[in-house]
Amino acid sequence: MTSIIWPRYAREEFFELSRKTLETVGEVVLLETDSYIQPRDISGQLEQLQKQFEQQVSTLRNLLQSGAQESTRFYGRLGNYNAFVVSLTNLFQAALHLERKRQEESQYITRIQNELAAASTAVAREFQILASDSSPGTQLPETTLDEAFDTLFEKVNALRAAGLFVESSIETNIEFFAHVAALRTIRHELLEIRQIKQGLPRLSAAHPERKRGWDLLPTIDWFWMKTAFKSALAASLSLLLIRWIHPPGPAALPVSALLFSVLQRAFFRAGGTGDLRAFQRFFSACLILSVYAALLILVTPFMASYLVINLTLFVGLFIFGFMTARIPGFSFWSIVAILSTSVFVGLNAQEPVASSTIIDSVLGLMTGMAIATVIGRMIWPLLPQRLLRDDLMEFFGQLKALSNPELEMKKIQTRLALLPIEALLAAKRIRLPGFTGEQQRQFELLIRTLSGLATRRTALARRQSELPPKLEALVHSELEQLEIEFGQMTDAFADCFRKGDCRREFPTVRGALDGLRRRADQIRREGILSTESLDAPVQLLEFISRCQRFGEALEECASLIKSLSIHRYWGDYAL
Repeated sequence: MTSIIWPRYAREEFFELSRKTLETVGEVVLLETDSYIQPRDISGQLEQLQKQFEQQVSTLRNLLQSGAQESTRFYGRLGNYNAFVVSLTNLFQAALHLERKRQEESQYITRIQNELAAASTAVAREFQILASDSSPGTQLPETTLDEAFDTLFEKVNALRAAGLFVESSIETNIEFFAHVAALRTIRHELLEIRQIKQGLPRLSAAHPERKRGWDLLPTIDWFWMKTAFKSALAASLSLLLIRWIHPPGPAALPVSALLFSVLQRAFFRAGGTGDLRAFQRFFSACLILSVYAALLILVTPFMASYLVINLTLFVGLFIFGFMTARIPGFSFWSIVAILSTSVFVGLNAQEPVASSTIIDSVLGLMTGMAIATVIGRMIWPLLPQRLLRDDLMEFFGQLKALSNPELEMKKIQTRLALLPIEALLAAKRIRLPGFTGEQQRQFELLIRTLSGLATRRTALARRQSELPPKLEALVHSELEQLEIEFGQMTDAFADCFRKGDCRREFPTVRGALDGLRRRADQIRREGILSTESLDAPVQLLEFISRCQRFGEALEECASLIKSLSIHRYWGDYAL
């Protein structure tokens, strides 16, 4: 039925959802660029759009996982989909980098206002093209981005040739070129998304070029290995109980134990809390199922009519489908409803049904649920605070790995884009006494800052590889010191979350940043690049501005982490 009547395809669902997410990103980019040209308060609109983007990209993440497991066609082009999500995240973060600016920058912005407006118009046009509902195989119209941005950057170079930047402080210049860097990133990611979107697989269209994957050999997913063990144990114990003590409801018992054991990750994605408070949830389900059994005993005599039982099933399942239509996967209560429905159908009410049969069937569900709850909570429990810890520790490891050019950069960038999404989802699932609303807001702010940090680090690594050797040599020792201090900070962050205690003083990159800023001022005062082309000092200033913003984001992360009280809720609590 699902293959014939209104079939669903992961490829088309991803394309449609990505189009809506692009619209959200487009609103953020245009809001930020307009605010940069003409300053105004956009904090309220920006916060709403940020939450909307996080929800949409989280759904994209779930679709990536589910689609890859359910469709070989989707899995075969997983690299294309991952690349799209990475560019989407980078584009969103690049727009946020325009938010803060110095008052002294106004003298620069005024002189390039027309070029900025033209670039903003070209960006808006590009978003309209990318977010359009195009049919499979349709080629996108030509872009005007390059012309608009080339004109803008030429004007910036002309201002430099006129000596405008010499008149201001080095801090003002660094801030201005940080925004120029953000504009460059916006253009780069928009062109990247244009290329990637042309390569997204569509239904009834020729297969696009497949992006090279990095996991050439199969790897063991230890989460599913643990889940398989727990599920096998739950099913085996169910069969042992059936053979040993002959409990009530033998038909429902092993199915219930198996499903509630194997679907814990699905429960978590659908908004559950994993195994956290599993016993409280089990107790609530038992109370509801007890009321359900009493109702079945009362209404079973009326179910002897085929018309009545089919109408009852239709109404019940329609309500269930309507209420769960937007849930991304199976939740705990969805499985309770499904198994309860199977008990209702299995009673075969056309024949007289004894009350003991109804009670036995419901007790079988409860017994299987109890087995799954005990095993799931006691053996390798799925806890949101542990998932959050693992995501953050891997994030800092991947962030540090960007410094190693021998590693697969695309894989690292993909993980850095996806891990904050998973971490934010886990943070919203923590339900513990010490985890107050303020702590949740602090964690959400930290994860958003980390997402921006990853984008800055990725762009910084890309710009450093493009920096001419002669320019890189001018700040080589300062960059080495920055790299050392950066490594010390990320190691301290990871150790904090590993041990579950943030009550400490973290290392800092202020010394390396001050040294880099002094070196930039020295290069300007001594006129070291005065004989070079216009691009050389602009390129170096832009790179230094990226280093400055990256260091500031690190310091902000340190401040946010110190405000967390994870020693109160990081352990295994709340059975």
